[in-house]
Amino acid sequence: MAKDKTPFQYGDVEKKLKENGLGRLYLLWGEEDYLKQQYIDSIMKMAFPNGDREFNFHLIDSGKELDIDAIASAVDAMPFMSDHSVVMVRDADLNSVKEEEYERLNSVLSDLPDYCTLIFTQQPDYTPDKRLKTFRSITKYGEEIQFYASGHDKLVKWIARHFKEHDKTISGKTAEYLIFNCGDLMNRLLPEIEKVAAYSSKEEITTQDIDAVTTRIPEASVFLITDYIAERKNNEAAAVLSDLLSSKENDPIMLLALIGNQMRRLYGAKLAAEHRLGRTYLEETCGAKGWLADRLTKSAARFRLDALRHYVSLCAEADYKMKSSSIDDREILMELLMHICSGEIV
Repeated sequence: MAKDKTPFQYGDVEKKLKENGLGRLYLLWGEEDYLKQQYIDSIMKMAFPNGDREFNFHLIDSGKELDIDAIASAVDAMPFMSDHSVVMVRDADLNSVKEEEYERLNSVLSDLPDYCTLIFTQQPDYTPDKRLKTFRSITKYGEEIQFYASGHDKLVKWIARHFKEHDKTISGKTAEYLIFNCGDLMNRLLPEIEKVAAYSSKEEITTQDIDAVTTRIPEASVFLITDYIAERKNNEAAAVLSDLLSSKENDPIMLLALIGNQMRRLYGAKLAAEHRLGRTYLEETCGAKGWLADRLTKSAARFRLDALRHYVSLCAEADYKMKSSSIDDREILMELLMHICSGEIV
């Protein structure tokens, strides 16, 4: 139950760009695609204030292979009727650059002309290997920025602004519920906001609107499973798990990790309540704040402490089975749910 990661301060990143001006080299990566694209748009506006990007923006999209010849050629191309050029290399696997390729790439990176900005931008699931010389070269001659989830308060305000664009309002608690259901990434939230706004016939958005049309992230579905278990709705809990397993995107090992984490958080919340350890302990130990901390406390109250301790042990046993036996992982997960559902619940 680790502490939350420090929220991404996009405002500071944007401020630095405006104060320092365009750099020559950037590596932009991380799961928050929305803010990444916002930053790229800011670079483009700064590079081409008069909109003269047609002949001066070079996109290199050659899949995972790094086309160093194309990069060098684009970098060397003088701007046409402009003071600047931008070269964007999209989705190249910088972790797989061979030694002979590195030397050529490093030669390009170390000698970028004043008129050119070179951007490497990556998909949300990409993580650079910071031990490699390629990464060290990029950070030596340029800047690396990881884009991830913004702070809670900023995200709630951002959600409200986007609903306002659709002539809708949303309360802070309902916005928190949307974050709980759909995650804290803007690129994932934006299409969900549009769906909810289109669906709702009233001005103010409700949790019922969100439940009706949004797609839950697995973490929210696992929370729903434990709520069903607490309510002795075992068939409903099994149905949610079966639905999760029906998606190829949800690996059973990943789902087990989420269930195990949820059981540990419920156990931590129960301990906090029974021993009066306070809100700070709950938030730091369980990684839950605001509305989510309240819901976690309410859910934990439905379980006995010894039952939750037993469920945590069952999850650990299931994890060992998945890693050491030939039994199908899906069977192990469904068996785990069956054992948990048969446990004593207050």
